[in-house]
Amino acid sequence: MFGTVNDSSDTHNLLNWKKYAHNWDTFIKIFPTFVFDKDSYVNLSVMSHGSSKFTNLKTNDILTNQGEGNTNSLYNISIPYSAGRYHFKEIFDLNIWHDNENIYFKWFLCGIEGGSEYTINLNNINFINIMN
Repeated sequence: MFGTVNDSSDTHNLLNWKKYAHNWDTFIKIFPTFVFDKDSYVNLSVMSHGSSKFTNLKTNDILTNQGEGNTNSLYNISIPYSAGRYHFKEIFDLNIWHDNENIYFKWFLCGIEGGSEYTINLNNINFINIMN
């Protein structure tokens, strides 16, 4: 029988958004999208399946006060696979939320089976300013 392993990152503080705008609505108008830098990726290896680079994500999808639980997934990778009569799915969720001053992120990975490998490399996030 295969065993399931779950993993998650620490919570990371991305940015004090309050330094760039007096309220959240103004911030998302100035910075409507964001992206991890070009060297960021998620690589899930299950029987040679899976890899993903990040594309632009919408800033207005960052919800308020979602906390550290897996409640605001802005980016998801799901890889179904079979091993004999067993069927599995690896799921990666990137959760990003904000409070009255900061933006945070944490990733979650579930469904990791024996023999599966993953590499998560998340570097700097760039919020794209449309005013410049």
